[in-house]
Amino acid sequence: MLSTDTTNFLEMLLRRSKEAYQEGGLLYTFIEAANQAHTRFPQGSTSTPNSQPTAIESNNLALCIYASQGNPGSKEPDSSAVVCARELLQRLQRDLGFDRICCIFDDQGDSMGITIAMARYSDNRYFSLKLWWSID
Repeated sequence: MLSTDTTNFLEMLLRRSKEAYQEGGLLYTFIEAANQAHTRFPQGSTSTPNSQPTAIESNNLALCIYASQGNPGSKEPDSSAVVCARELLQRLQRDLGFDRICCIFDDQGDSMGITIAMARYSDNRYFSLKLWWSID
């Protein structure tokens, strides 16, 4: 389960996005699935147990956050978005204690999303945090 601190962090990102995009903005969905890590974790993932996201995955998360805050069409995130992405990942690790993570990125130009898939094998729990934004 996400802590109140992490939920408040996500809500802050949503507020900032809504200020940048009066119609549209950032949304998120969090899923926790008991006894399903072995079946739900994306097949073919290159991450290994106890891994952190790859540099590309971390950059894509930062880019998604950056774009959602009023910077559509950007190809690189700024330093504050990188810090924000790092902080979100640290909060998720602290809250969920996952063993494995991968980030699946989708850039459609006027919309962008990233799904952070996480598995905790000690109790076979699967977690997913999907962030997406659009210009409506």
